[in-house]
Amino acid sequence: APTAPIVLGCENLSPELGPLAGVRIDNHAAAIEATRHLLDLGHRRIAFVNGWRGAGLTADRERGFRDAMAAAGLDVDERRVVEGQLTTAGATRAAGQLLGEPPLPTAIFCATDEMAMGVMHGIRAHGLSIPEDISVVGFDDVRYAALLNPPLTTVAQPGELIGERALVRMLSAIDGTDVDTTTEIVPHRLVVRQSTAACTAQSKGR
Repeated sequence: APTAPIVLGCENLSPELGPLAGVRIDNHAAAIEATRHLLDLGHRRIAFVNGWRGAGLTADRERGFRDAMAAAGLDVDERRVVEGQLTTAGATRAAGQLLGEPPLPTAIFCATDEMAMGVMHGIRAHGLSIPEDISVVGFDDVRYAALLNPPLTTVAQPGELIGERALVRMLSAIDGTDVDTTTEIVPHRLVVRQSTAACTAQSKGR
């Protein structure tokens, strides 16, 4: 029986999906850009909240974070790479882990906006302010990101474009005019809002 065509939109969740056609942003490059934004603001103690170790959804984002830190000549403190389990509750617990002992991170890069929301809640629960004490960056630019207090700095994915291109490639695969199984990379955009600020002397000293 013929195999039904498959086109992935966004990230590959497992290595087995790697050979399939797909449309997504360059998550590695986007994470490098987001981390560089924090580095340019003077942050050096930067934490990263992933989904869980080796999670397909966040692996390239974590790799980009690590590569940007290495390019800046900074070692990644493994105590500051924690699992947020891709949920707000998990990320709130992750924030508690990060803020449990000094020196505290001056910035936290979250691999999804949902986890960034949980981290922001956890920061406030510890009596700290965003971005005065700790800057926060998310990833995805979900519809609520601009409505948070403060509005969230994040990486925007062009969801409509990803959907359109995935549909075009699917239709082409169905009618046999396109049997390409490569991954098409579409542009991302770093959206800088008010959840990030220059690293202050106060936050450096915590």
